[in-house]
Amino acid sequence: MSCASANRLLRIFTAKPSINTETTTTTVLNPVAVTRVHTNKHDYETPQGLRNVVDMFKKSCKNKQFRLRSDIYKSTVLRLAKVKAFPMIEEILEAQKNYKQISSEGFVIRLISLYGKAGMFDHALTLFDEMPTFYCHRTVKSFSALLRAAVSAKRYDVVEELFRQFPSKYSIQLDVVSYNVGIYAFCEMGSTDLALGMLREMEELGMEPNLITFHTLLCVFYEKRGYEEGEKIWALMQTRDGVDPDVVSYKLRLKGMILGGQVMEAVELVDEMRLKGVQPDVHCFNVLIKGFCNDGKLEEAKHWYDELVKCVGTANRTTYGTLVPFLSEKGDFDMAFQICKVALATNGRLLIDVGVLKGVVERLFSQGMIGEAKTLVDLARKKKLEIDLPLNMW
Repeated sequence: MSCASANRLLRIFTAKPSINTETTTTTVLNPVAVTRVHTNKHDYETPQGLRNVVDMFKKSCKNKQFRLRSDIYKSTVLRLAKVKAFPMIEEILEAQKNYKQISSEGFVIRLISLYGKAGMFDHALTLFDEMPTFYCHRTVKSFSALLRAAVSAKRYDVVEELFRQFPSKYSIQLDVVSYNVGIYAFCEMGSTDLALGMLREMEELGMEPNLITFHTLLCVFYEKRGYEEGEKIWALMQTRDGVDPDVVSYKLRLKGMILGGQVMEAVELVDEMRLKGVQPDVHCFNVLIKGFCNDGKLEEAKHWYDELVKCVGTANRTTYGTLVPFLSEKGDFDMAFQICKVALATNGRLLIDVGVLKGVVERLFSQGMIGEAKTLVDLARKKKLEIDLPLNMW
């Protein structure tokens, strides 16, 4: 297959539609070279366009290198799911049975996962049942993939049934990954007691829960059952050998403390993290900044922003979205202006929401800080970002 032909086959499936423009640019990888191409955003918006997408995809699949591109499979299925073209998703995934890779468990797992992401769990289950007909051996890996497909499709109701019936029906020995998926599903359902029951069942079977197990439980217990209940899970995690809290663990505990009104305890926890050699990341600092903003404590919020910059280097969209409106509300327009300048000067993806930026510009203007307001507008325009303001503002 020539370089030009491969690009034509791949172009529809890799470029992401632009919200503001008619075309978008992306990088396409093929076996020969990397080329930049353009894709019309309307490919997925008309019946004929969708038909072309499916036909081109099926034709492209005849190329082995194309079939290795799991990212293209995923993006295409998600796009089709977005426009509810479910029969077309079935068409392109069923066509994969024509290739010898269908006897590979890894390849089938990918297809099961795609059906789950499309919300087509019944198709994922059928594919799992059909695996022996492809001379494809089912293991706990494909069973875990089926569980994840149920979760992706939000079919939490079938997870318990899968757990209770499938291992004996298919002689599959469950593992920690399977139980982690089950615990996550029950947490998503709000069935925290069932999630705890699965944790106990793991231990009775001699399985050691890992950080993923406890992160899932910490997240839901702090958020849904409150600070005290979350602390019980934290204490339980501390009793497990080989399960040492990492930065994600501490972030979840920090969030639990902030939600529970334990702001000063959260500050002490950051000190504890550092003593244990776990460096807080931008997400940890954002939790503290949000906590102090919610409490109306300006100086403390500014302090933790300074700590973030000193320790991490770069804030993110959440930081700016939390802190900038708070600074404006509290009348600290100088710092709001400086932070917005930093956000607009950052290379790459825009880190500040247009609405947040517009609010700062309007407040600067109302305070007579015309030069600062114009500076932000000019910087925004360099980012190809237009701030829609009343004509009389200038």
